[in-house]
Amino acid sequence: MERLESVDQVIDRLGGTGRVAVLVGRSPQAVSNWRAQKRISPCLYLMMVSALADRRCGADPALWGMVAPKGAPQGAPKDAPRPEAA
Repeated sequence: MERLESVDQVIDRLGGTGRVAVLVGRSPQAVSNWRAQKRISPCLYLMMVSALADRRCGADPALWGMVAPKGAPQGAPKDAPRPEAA
């Protein structure tokens, strides 16, 4: 699984500004703002991580402003099973 390290990489892997806007139901300007702010709206985390998983990619939850409690593991293990798409 490829690990994406930046907001730009996440947006680009999901097809660019326009396609991400359609995917998440936001304006292209909102997506451009995420690029500038280097942070994606946290309420879109599950939707976008699911779309990335379909492309065999992952990304740091911190790109959505999420932080794990101190001492908690970061992300799923590389060999963790993927849930089947419904």
